[in-house]
Amino acid sequence: MAVIAAEPGQPLPPPTRSPAADLPGVLIYTPHLLSTVQHYVREHAARLRRYRPVLAGRRRVPGTPLDDFEHFTFGDGAAARLRELRFLMTGSDGALRAFVLKHRVRLIHAHFGTGGTEIMYLAARLRLPLVVTFHGWDVKLGAETEVAMSRYERLYRHRLPRLLTQATEVICVSNNYRDRVVQLGCSPDKVRTNYLGIDSVLFDGVRGDFDPYSIFFVGRLVRRKGVDTLLQSLQLLRDSGAPATLTIVGEGPESEALQKIAAAQNLPVRFLGRKTPVEIKELLRGAAVLCAPSTTAGGEVPEALGLVLLEAQAMGVPVVATRNGGIPETLEEGQTGYLVGQDAPQELADSLGRLLGNKVLNQGFGKRARAFVCERFDIDRCYASLEGLYDDVLRRCE
Repeated sequence: MAVIAAEPGQPLPPPTRSPAADLPGVLIYTPHLLSTVQHYVREHAARLRRYRPVLAGRRRVPGTPLDDFEHFTFGDGAAARLRELRFLMTGSDGALRAFVLKHRVRLIHAHFGTGGTEIMYLAARLRLPLVVTFHGWDVKLGAETEVAMSRYERLYRHRLPRLLTQATEVICVSNNYRDRVVQLGCSPDKVRTNYLGIDSVLFDGVRGDFDPYSIFFVGRLVRRKGVDTLLQSLQLLRDSGAPATLTIVGEGPESEALQKIAAAQNLPVRFLGRKTPVEIKELLRGAAVLCAPSTTAGGEVPEALGLVLLEAQAMGVPVVATRNGGIPETLEEGQTGYLVGQDAPQELADSLGRLLGNKVLNQGFGKRARAFVCERFDIDRCYASLEGLYDDVLRRCE
């Protein structure tokens, strides 16, 4: 497979797309089309160049833009819900089967282990190779033994061994999760890592005259993101004399409680709510460091990778993050950022402090960070690798 070369730190030239009618069809399946946190599924469809994507799922999330892709869902209403339930229990549906045949699908790629267990029976009946990508929580759910589960989750656990046997290839979004899937019983020979990647053209590395004491956080405001620890670290920094500030982008159930903590301690924190990727890029231009203090305390799901860390580094912004799941794979320790222990506010404050107030050191980290991300995580490289995997699967299944 030919790979387009680019200088380190520079974006790849835009790839060319063959006429759609001439391309082999790939069914991209996920249970719900498409929640906002699953933007990478839509990105998957949009980035394919040598394969023709069609999308399918049980339900469509209201407001999701899908009209630029051929897609299938069961629709609304009582009759549709009965068909959906029958599909969940049997893996069979005539309309979905007809959709796959109409679009001359040659390979099915399911996102999430749950998506794989839903579509694997149809793949077997049509003798189509099945590729499945695990994203994180589906791996943790597969390993759970002592927690209460819904009927759907129990069904997933029951079917998971068959999926791991039937799937032609299993993809994980980090090496950390690759090891976890092997521990679930999947053959190591069929599990590989393929990073999701980021758009290094959108996140262009053009950094502004940033505030040298500004800390930036992006993510869901939930317990596992560790923002409470970050607020403790901010207090420690200010107690030491550093005029550090914090900007938080994101929404979630912890938002109100975090705002109350910040107000009670009179901390200089801006809560900006949800922002688009373009708005996040513009905010990153003015940031000194991005912080990702994720935690697995209390049984929280480990981070699969951490795309926001890659986006920040693509913008030339160094990062400080916890040793959590796949996060250590997203940076070069001591070169593009720092790794710290989980739930350790003093250690987090110390590492943030090294990159705050020292523009020369900060800019050196940032320059290396962009080169590192463009070399290893450029999105077009990642999807060229995925299409190479498709080529290999189809050759083996001929």
